[in-house]
Amino acid sequence: MNIKMMGGVEIHQRLATDEKLFCSCSAQPKDGKPVGEIVRKQRAVAGELGEVDLAALHEYSRDRTYRYQIFPKTTCLVELDEEPPHPMNRDALETVIEVCLLLGSRVVDEVQVMRKTVIDGSNTAGFQRTAIVGLGGSIQTSKGEVGIQTICLEEESSGIVGEKDGEVTYRLDRLGIPLIEIATCPDVKDGEHAREVVEKLGNIVRITGKVQRGIGTIRQDLNISISKSGASEGARVEIKGVQELGLIGKIVEREVARQAKLLEEGKGLESEVRRALSDGETEYMRPMPGSARLYPETDVPPIKISREWVEEIRKKLPEKPEDRREKLVEELKIGEELAKKIMLSKNYPLFEKVVNELKIEPKLVAATLEETIVSLRREGAPVDNLNENKLMELFIEYKCGKFVKAAIPEVLRDVSRNPTQSISHSVEKLKLEKMSEAELRRIVEEKRKAGKSGKSLIEEMMREHRLRVDMKELSALV
Repeated sequence: MNIKMMGGVEIHQRLATDEKLFCSCSAQPKDGKPVGEIVRKQRAVAGELGEVDLAALHEYSRDRTYRYQIFPKTTCLVELDEEPPHPMNRDALETVIEVCLLLGSRVVDEVQVMRKTVIDGSNTAGFQRTAIVGLGGSIQTSKGEVGIQTICLEEESSGIVGEKDGEVTYRLDRLGIPLIEIATCPDVKDGEHAREVVEKLGNIVRITGKVQRGIGTIRQDLNISISKSGASEGARVEIKGVQELGLIGKIVEREVARQAKLLEEGKGLESEVRRALSDGETEYMRPMPGSARLYPETDVPPIKISREWVEEIRKKLPEKPEDRREKLVEELKIGEELAKKIMLSKNYPLFEKVVNELKIEPKLVAATLEETIVSLRREGAPVDNLNENKLMELFIEYKCGKFVKAAIPEVLRDVSRNPTQSISHSVEKLKLEKMSEAELRRIVEEKRKAGKSGKSLIEEMMREHRLRVDMKELSALV
């Protein structure tokens, strides 16, 4: 059978703002026990056009009860739907405008917040607030240009805890965190292409340095339809909640095969929403929602976006991912793998500052920020105590010759456990001061008198004094 696939992707990523989108609660969920709980039921009602959304009816028919856990600092009356939303978070809106400009999208003149009916319990209000900020734009891929349909700013949903006996429990600490949604045109050709598109869009969002990182902070939805060549049997199927980049290709190919089999059996295709599973398969969730689920949010007035504000943001845009990668690899001579790590890292501004102001070898700075600290975290060191000021202090002391490259992990490990301690104090405490030229000459002469020379002398010196000797200085002396 000659099958033609049409596909698009949507990426959703949480923004790294201090506060939530429509209240002043913290947008940084913390592990902890809830301090309270509320219980709700939700019902499907007609929208602005007098129609009831099919997806809402499906959820209503399941007749479930919803429990919502309340947490200090991340939950208020807005999350409980007992108070109107506050004004939209300006920092979140600015970040989305920044992404629009990076993608060549047209920023709207006025943001109109809408309510999107969702009664699966993931939002206490029975709807999600969402707003279009940008239209159009594109990215270049190995299989041609992929257009951007919309770029939206919306609320994150509640986090599900579990379901038992018709009751679903959610956490409210996640509800209302600002979320960017980017939806492409149906220009995706196949599974590997879908993965490439998702990766490129994710890189553009992350290069702003203003998004949350880690498990659960980003997810993808895939829209897939197929048809026989020259026919019109296609029906859009949306696959929700793909979190692993490596699964995207497999999920797309298996969905195409599933739809092709239905066509072969003469069963026809229906638009529906399916859930992505961890093995690359999917399962039915609900009917495809329609236009009846959207209506204006009357508690949030339209927000005007001036051209002056847009131009201010444009002046501060970071370079595009491909330009930054080229600079790191070609100009700064950093390897591809390390360049990929630092170019999208939250530490990139510090990397630039250290390299430009202190003139330290870029590869060393990048490796310290993206590999040494990660390694220390894995072994259990409290590296979250290493803030930007402490890391800058480390590089300044290194530049001043207080210690050598090999001592950096030891110093960072110690300071992470004693965050009020200065870098120089840690170096002295650990006896890691760089060996002076006079001491180095004396020890080398002693080794020579003992019959050591050349490579064997260097190896013995590094074995005994690795954390205090600069390899270049030793090699030059020997």
